Amino acid sequence: KILGSDFLSNLRSLSKIFAKDVATFGQTKLATVRSANRSFSHFLKELFLILPTKYVFECITNYCEEVTTEAASESPVILELKFQFLEILFNSPIFLSIVKPQIIPINDVKSYLEESATAHPLPQLLLSILNSTPRYTKELRTLAFDIFRHHLYMLETHKKYNNNPEIKSAAFGVYFPFIITFPLKLHQMRKEYSEHDIRCALVSFLAIMRNCSHLLYQYLNVLDQNETEHFFELLTDAIDLFRYKSHFNSAHAASTANISSIHTLHSHSAYILLKGESSDHG
Repeated sequence: KILGSDFLSNLRSLSKIFAKDVATFGQTKLATVRSANRSFSHFLKELFLILPTKYVFECITNYCEEVTTEAASESPVILELKFQFLEILFNSPIFLSIVKPQIIPINDVKSYLEESATAHPLPQLLLSILNSTPRYTKELRTLAFDIFRHHLYMLETHKKYNNNPEIKSAAFGVYFPFIITFPLKLHQMRKEYSEHDIRCALVSFLAIMRNCSHLLYQYLNVLDQNETEHFFELLTDAIDLFRYKSHFNSAHAASTANISSIHTLHSHSAYILLKGESSDHG
């Protein structure tokens, strides 16, 4: 209301101009395009302070879609530029402070995923990137998982969330769809992905799960026995990978175990895992 409809219209036009230039000159003037791409991301980040978040979210998602449309295909260069653009936003203290996550109950998995995508468009954009990693180059896969892991690290350590466990749980809950979709891809990942990427994915899985006990209970209640056993097999692998000792020694024992055992992955442990993985890769 303060800035008026003209500003919003000009913002959309500016977004289209940047998207077209990034798509057109990304291959020939990469250094210049990278600089412009970063500048536009920082500009949108600052707009969180003066505009309703829905307008900024709209501009961010439109920009990413327009870059892909203008480029006609998602080449490694275009994907790298999109990741660079999103990384600045997701790891910004402004973004972490301004976003108000919406808690969505899990009564049905399909409906939950659809509602989450609608309620949280920007996090959904990041999750869709992770879901598309099988078609990326090795370098882009690593970049995508590093961005995601570092963003969760920022959530884990941000003072806004540490001072209010309920808000922190809701913030991590935005990414609970990863808990649902990731196990379906793990078999393929073990064949094709680097150890670093798998570790990033698993530590992200543990961090989200540890902070979302309310959603975890709801999710496990809608799974059948085979799905529950598969989930706990994955949990066992994740814990073993990071040398955590637990009584989840078999799929059967895991599927019947008390969920409260999961919370032996306390806050300090999650912090060490996320930070430790960050230091592994520069």
